[in-house]
Amino acid sequence: MSAAPTPRVSGINHVTLAVSDVTRSLAFYRDVLGCTVRARW
Repeated sequence: MSAAPTPRVSGINHVTLAVSDVTRSLAFYRDVLGCTVRARW
């Protein structure tokens, strides 16, 4: 019996973060990690 192939992640649907400095945190995730902001409340 062979092992099942490893699934590939193509995206993340929803993430909520509670941070003390929204502007700085947003810059990190957007500019350093390359994330795309879809909404901001």
